[in-house]
Amino acid sequence: MEMQYSSNENVNNAFFFLIFVLMLMIILARIRHRRTSAPIQQGPLSWPVIRNLLPLRSNPNIKFNTLARTYGPIVSIMLDTKLMVVGSSPKAAS
Repeated sequence: MEMQYSSNENVNNAFFFLIFVLMLMIILARIRHRRTSAPIQQGPLSWPVIRNLLPLRSNPNIKFNTLARTYGPIVSIMLDTKLMVVGSSPKAAS
């Protein structure tokens, strides 16, 4: 007895195979990126949407000074979707 596949089943199988391959590629790319990227400096935890914008809204120089005393001379913070590394002195920046 022969099995016959309808065209809908073939399309569904191809779609799920494509989704599987794309997900596998994304996972492998993330694993490879973790192995090759440089370690990130310490910094405060950020909120999911606003990141570190809210704590820096008033007197950012005082906030950066506080962060430098807490996390060291080089601090990383997330502003929107960008990772910023802040050096608290010219010596730390060089």
